Amino acid sequence: MRAYVRAEPPNSVAGAQVVNIREATNADAAAISELTRDLTLKNISHEFPLAGRLFLDNALSAEQVRRNMQENCRYHVCEKAGCIVGVVAMRANRHLLKLFVAEIAQGQGIARALWTAAKQACIRSGHRGPFTVSAARGAEPVYRQLGFVRSGDETTENGVTRVPMHSAS
Repeated sequence: MRAYVRAEPPNSVAGAQVVNIREATNADAAAISELTRDLTLKNISHEFPLAGRLFLDNALSAEQVRRNMQENCRYHVCEKAGCIVGVVAMRANRHLLKLFVAEIAQGQGIARALWTAAKQACIRSGHRGPFTVSAARGAEPVYRQLGFVRSGDETTENGVTRVPMHSAS
């Protein structure tokens, strides 16, 4: 089982220079779940009704991560100092399902590096684009920086509001 770090450990994950991006395995599911649930609770789900919060909590569970891995989703993780500090997931080589970077590792280019790794894996598998994402409202600027543009109006399903976007290229 891999670890996700919320705060800077003594060996300084935040200051570590070397990052490793690799395809995730079932052994990473608990850490992926912990990372995504923690950041979702802090930054996204507070604006949703209880039904939306419960839906997201279930969608981000370790069990659901494992199920996604078995059902045509590819996950990549970013590690610094042996700890998972970021994750990206792609569904069917065309839909960006999730992209999260731990707070202590934000602003270091990890989101872009994870997106690049995921996109390259999709291209190697035969999909050249465009790519789609259903972004949380607050994440729309991040996805714009990665080359996505809004492709429709916000939608709400299962108590969760999303912004449909697609890659410009």
